[in-house]
Amino acid sequence: MNILVYSSKDRAELRILDSLNDRFNIILVEDLKALEENANTAKILLLCKFGTNREALKRALAANPNIEWVHNLWTGVDSLIYPELKQFPLVLTNAKGIYAEPLAEFAILACLYFAKDVPRLLNNQKASNWEPFQNQLISGKTIGIFGYGEIGKAVARRANALGMKVIATRKNEALSQNDPHLDQVVPLNEVDTLFKKSDYLVCAAPLTSETKGFINKDNLALLKKSAVFINIGRGPVVNESDLIEALQNNVLKGAALDVFNKEPLDPTSPLWHFKNVLISPHSTDQNEGWLDDSMKFFVENCERFKDNQTLLNIVNIDKGY
Repeated sequence: MNILVYSSKDRAELRILDSLNDRFNIILVEDLKALEENANTAKILLLCKFGTNREALKRALAANPNIEWVHNLWTGVDSLIYPELKQFPLVLTNAKGIYAEPLAEFAILACLYFAKDVPRLLNNQKASNWEPFQNQLISGKTIGIFGYGEIGKAVARRANALGMKVIATRKNEALSQNDPHLDQVVPLNEVDTLFKKSDYLVCAAPLTSETKGFINKDNLALLKKSAVFINIGRGPVVNESDLIEALQNNVLKGAALDVFNKEPLDPTSPLWHFKNVLISPHSTDQNEGWLDDSMKFFVENCERFKDNQTLLNIVNIDKGY
């Protein structure tokens, strides 16, 4: 059974595929020409080249429309899915949940960063300035989660343990009615409630046609002026120019951002220069061993595929996640 792996040969995590050698034939290709030449015998396609994966998928399926399973080494599949993909009889999976824990930790870091005014502490330390001041508790504050998937759930667990009130929105709110980590779940048509109640608003939604640009000046205006916006989901879910305008006009207290509309973030972007913005270069999920964990998940799914078991993390191509 052939696994076609589209990846650079120097990726350290590829060594984990060695455990499959007695049951699968691994074909590693680094460029699109080699991928096309070797796709005709593949049952499985593993995509490991961020940025060119969509083109690789198109070419592989053109060469072999009977590929049965495609796995994306990362979580986001918005850059991978194209309209004709649903015509193929394949299963698409991703790394959903693999990166939830480090992203959730960043969300809590962001809450504490603003509650304890860490920039002020660092500036005073640098200036040898002894300046006692009042700070805030995050305990008792409300954290709203827009997009209650695996990342949102990981945020909720931590926030709940720290004494925060947790509210979330999801398309089917009935799925979370008995969630022990939530104080309230609201449907999408009542999302204004989420914005109005949140002291900290965490965006953890996937990028789809419904969510693209969803967070804009209208719902940012619903936030308290003391609220902090945190994006650990997908950059284009936020209308970035509206967020910049909100920060310029002091509509909210601050923002912590791990993802952006275009990456790397343009050096001329005003976001770099706001004193009340914490920027992470889309690396919050890159904890030690993160790609090893993702590859191990793929290996686990390979065993399920071989045994004709249902694969984990099947993507709904119509929904985009």
